[in-house]
Amino acid sequence: MDGVILSYCLKGEMFNDERPVRKILLRWRVRMVLPHIRGRLLDIGCGTNLLVRPYDGEGIGVDVYQWGDVDLVVEDSAKLPFESGEFDTVTIISAINHIPPIEEMSSKKCIEFLA
Repeated sequence: MDGVILSYCLKGEMFNDERPVRKILLRWRVRMVLPHIRGRLLDIGCGTNLLVRPYDGEGIGVDVYQWGDVDLVVEDSAKLPFESGEFDTVTIISAINHIPPIEEMSSKKCIEFLA
């Protein structure tokens, strides 16, 4: 599954949390994922877009809520307005548990967006 990076969070909202441990964990996840991104990036459930902004290439962050720096706000993360093969890397970091129904946002669905 080159190009698909999935990270799971048990519960809790990572992007609007002032607790230092949560901020440290989120920054750590971004640091761990950034070196693996190649080409055009799609970050699903991007929150405050902390992954897309530091990325040197072209990327777009989508979310169902406008956290302040979201590139595209969508009504349903499982039904995104992109064509097959539009991206080189698709990420979902600490957000997959917030995408109902989870069966509609599978690795197979993410792979469809990959070039």
